[in-house]
Amino acid sequence: MKKTMIFFLLVVQILGFIENSIGQDICNWTTYKSGTSGFPESNFILDVYASGNNIYAATFGGGLGISHDNGASWATLKSGFPGFPADNSVRVVFASENKVYTATWNGGLGVSFDNGTTWTTYKSGTPGFPISNTVIDVYASGNNIYAATNVGLGVSLDNGTSWNTYRFEIPGYSNKYAPVLGVYALGSNIYAATEGAGLGVSPDNGASWSTYTSNISGFPTDNFFFDVFAIGDNIYATTFSAGLIVSFDKGMTWTTYKSGTPGFPDEDAIRVVFAKGSSIYVATNGDGLGVSRDNGTSWITYKAGTPGFPDDNLLFDLFVSGNNIYVASNGGGLGVSRDDGDSWRTYESSISGFPSDNEVHAVLGSGNNIYIATRGGLG
Repeated sequence: MKKTMIFFLLVVQILGFIENSIGQDICNWTTYKSGTSGFPESNFILDVYASGNNIYAATFGGGLGISHDNGASWATLKSGFPGFPADNSVRVVFASENKVYTATWNGGLGVSFDNGTTWTTYKSGTPGFPISNTVIDVYASGNNIYAATNVGLGVSLDNGTSWNTYRFEIPGYSNKYAPVLGVYALGSNIYAATEGAGLGVSPDNGASWSTYTSNISGFPTDNFFFDVFAIGDNIYATTFSAGLIVSFDKGMTWTTYKSGTPGFPDEDAIRVVFAKGSSIYVATNGDGLGVSRDNGTSWITYKAGTPGFPDDNLLFDLFVSGNNIYVASNGGGLGVSRDDGDSWRTYESSISGFPSDNEVHAVLGSGNNIYIATRGGLG
């Protein structure tokens, strides 16, 4: 689930063994940006997604860049292309199989079911869709589409044929509904991270909802949520000022981890959370990366001063694949660990081929490729 700021994109082709190697670390860097044939004319990249040979670059003001051959050639889709949203600022892009989803700043949700050949836009006025064209996040699984907007959550269970809108009232404010900043789904479970109304959870594809707020035992004092993730019975959600909230029993009970928790980062604004097995990873807004390998029983923090770690503790994003951890920092470049945090290396502007700007806003791995969003272009 990506929360993006204005940035450029860079793709790094890793030569060697990305998934399991902890030894040789050889990287080639190439940059695609405005001026590259077919690439969007804007270098302000808001998000990136990749799957197989396909790369999707969401730009601010330049539409969507698509490559179906690992960057060998590019095409740009923007306002005026049949069915594409009438807004060239694409916040978030997500893809699954041959389906592509674009959350735009003020043009609604664009969906393609054929890898970007044809498009349909869902927006205010589409029956059942939220009465808003501002789509903040998008997630999809199978035939289900989830659109987080500034007035609620739009859900389609039939590839966009029909929609339902779910709104979350801010406690203490009658008829005032919170924006949904992040959405995730697992099976029939839907999770909505709201700005002011807590965490919304539906176990039945939206038929019923439970809203978890600060008045629940074990829940944080902050109803402003930024990101949400789930695996099995476990739910992980990040807050703006109260740390990480976790349930290991489908929301029956909750535990908060924050500054003061032994080993946890000394920062309660958490941007991103990811989990696999018994491991939890959190990217913080000012104190580096927090990792627990025992479901939150103990924590360790990696930050400036940790050998090889970036020298900037504000992390915009993280990505985990196998034993590989990638962290995108505000001004310290890209941090990479190939051994689940035991050792680190930082890639930054002094390295040949790396962009001249060390502000990395997003990172994504796919196959043997790793993609990073920075103020420098797409590699």
